[in-house]
Amino acid sequence: MSGSMTVSKAEWVKRVLGLDLGAATAKVPPDADKRRLLEIWRDAKETVDQGIAALQKACLTQKVSPAVADMLHEVAEKGLNGVTNRASVGMMAAMTEAETSPAARVTAMKAVANFEAFLATPVADMIDDNPFGVKIGLRNTFGDALNTIKARLAA
Repeated sequence: MSGSMTVSKAEWVKRVLGLDLGAATAKVPPDADKRRLLEIWRDAKETVDQGIAALQKACLTQKVSPAVADMLHEVAEKGLNGVTNRASVGMMAAMTEAETSPAARVTAMKAVANFEAFLATPVADMIDDNPFGVKIGLRNTFGDALNTIKARLAA
């Protein structure tokens, strides 16, 4: 009975909220259970921010084609918060409250879905596959963190 309850809850969440909790169990690092959700997010963001800082410097000092320059110039000027349309800020806020109530968990899952949508954009592609060879790991770093967070929220 409990197995079918879990499936029906997961199906409901997928149908109503558009979130696939079944995919949330991938790549959960062993130390994830020891960290709060905010720490998981903050660790990933700090890692990416280091790469973004190097990319910002490269964008401002090196020449690239006009099409690439336009997209990367936005990264150089606005940073991660700006290019994610504040999805990064939304994640930080949601992770701060995520472990406080069921409603906060739902809000957190929506923030995760919103950030995953950003990771699927051409801007995210351009950041990771930038012409300067700056290693960011945006999709991998945030993808792993988001998978861990989804797994924890679904538990």
